[in-house]
Amino acid sequence: MAPLESVFLSYSRADYYFAESLARHISNRGLPIWMDSKDLRPGRSWKQDLEAAIDEAACLILIVSSHSLKSDHVRKEWQRAFDQRKRIILVSFGRGRVPEELSDCERIDFRGEFQQALDTLMNHLTRNTSDRSLRRPSLLPRVPPWVLLFAIVLAIPTAGYLLTVNWMPGAKDPLPLKIPLWAAMPLCMVLFAWFMSISFLRRRMGMSRLLVSLVFLSAFYLYPLGVFLLRGPGALGAYPRVTVHLLAVRWPLWAVVGAVPLVGLYVLLIVGPEDLLRWMPTGRVWDWYRAKWVSRYPNLVGLSTLRGAREFQIINDPDDSPAAKLLEEMEANDTNGSASPPSKTSILLITNRTRVPFLIEQASRVDTELLILVGSSIRLAPQLEELWRRQWIDFRHWDLNVLEQPKLPSVPEAVTSLSLPWPVQTAHQILCALIALLFVLIGLASSTGATDAEASLALYIDLWLWIIARSVRRRSIRWTAFAINSVLAGLSALLFVYWELRRAIPAGLSLLRALIVVAFLIVVLLLSARDWRSLVYWFPKPDGWRFRRGERVGCARSWQTLLWCVIYLFLWIGVLRLNV
Repeated sequence: MAPLESVFLSYSRADYYFAESLARHISNRGLPIWMDSKDLRPGRSWKQDLEAAIDEAACLILIVSSHSLKSDHVRKEWQRAFDQRKRIILVSFGRGRVPEELSDCERIDFRGEFQQALDTLMNHLTRNTSDRSLRRPSLLPRVPPWVLLFAIVLAIPTAGYLLTVNWMPGAKDPLPLKIPLWAAMPLCMVLFAWFMSISFLRRRMGMSRLLVSLVFLSAFYLYPLGVFLLRGPGALGAYPRVTVHLLAVRWPLWAVVGAVPLVGLYVLLIVGPEDLLRWMPTGRVWDWYRAKWVSRYPNLVGLSTLRGAREFQIINDPDDSPAAKLLEEMEANDTNGSASPPSKTSILLITNRTRVPFLIEQASRVDTELLILVGSSIRLAPQLEELWRRQWIDFRHWDLNVLEQPKLPSVPEAVTSLSLPWPVQTAHQILCALIALLFVLIGLASSTGATDAEASLALYIDLWLWIIARSVRRRSIRWTAFAINSVLAGLSALLFVYWELRRAIPAGLSLLRALIVVAFLIVVLLLSARDWRSLVYWFPKPDGWRFRRGERVGCARSWQTLLWCVIYLFLWIGVLRLNV
């Protein structure tokens, strides 16, 4: 058997964080390991370098999961090593039936305690011998210890919520309404359990949703507990009888269950175990959390590395011409460049407006060094796998300063989530806050003598603003259309707010609260005047832009516009002290 001088790591992108952690630990123990995201040379076509790495490696480690067993590219990697009779070690991270060709390979179970499995792997790698005892992994379900802790932390309060919340329809509800409510009750309970707990064990829950789940479960228990202890059981009239009874009889037990999510929050935000990083789905981990465990890769390239290139070229879809022009201006204005890359370096700008046929054409550019620059949140098209395997630069914030010294490699899955440049985010927030304010004032109008026609007109203006906010987020509107519609809808909204405040103050609205609304409107006008021109690059090219829906890369579905509108809705209700 050949001397074990290097190891090739084969994995699915869905298991990226586990693969990255495994590669780091093996490398720290002195064994060279090849991993595409850290060892592929910047801008090079991945296929040739990847095949060369497999040919030079003495051993291939295959991370076995349901995702890797379905990946054609993973199969091509281990098949190449298998055909060359190289040693293959299977690392079990998830459940799955391995191909018949790999049934005799060594298999180490990493589903439980990571360090113990790592010690076993390193012993056999450094010993450079095959062990038949490693070919039968445990059939029992196993999870890492910290993952098991979070599963318990989520399951206990979730079960308590399902048992204490009143899921039944009211006694006064008519029978035609009760029947669909009864039918929907099991579905609602299952969906809630999936969202708050089960999806975590299925590796479908990201860190942000984990944080939201823990905060929600903590608030569900601790808020009524605080009301009960401070104001007595009489203040819990709006709560179900089961909740009131448990607080009256077993409030210490209620407090213990409510403290369980707080333990999870402490572990998540303060302890930050690496088990949790390895468990998370790709692209759903906070950058600071990942940076805590992963060191910077030496061959990563930022835009600062490209400054001064004589043959520097931006390749972009015609629809992304405004964004490409801004990028060229930003590079031209930056004179503090560092070493230049090879002269044939090109940057491919990808946004959600980029056409898939255009990218397929660019994917064939294997003779030219090509870097991928992502300018907005996108959807990953499976037919563009060759592009996804190249090195990425996450430029969704459109800020050159954050790319001076890239610390971590950007994976394609990370750019599917919504992330907006600061001026665009400001415009989006302004629109959401204005939508919520208008909606609240529409409800207030009924008590100030407004006519149905006035309320309906305001509702149409609110819908108008909603369409603009959604179009800005999705980049589905032109600059001129955005400018015209924003001015007209914004002025209409301001007139309605002014008119409604004039009627609401004599009707009992506090002058201080009205001044808060006025101050908000002044801030809106100032921010709009400041950032107006800086939004031009965000919108697609004015002409020749209408393609069929399936031709563009597109972006993943996002509920952020609705979410922010709801958040601002409750904020305005609190500011104006309305009873809902």
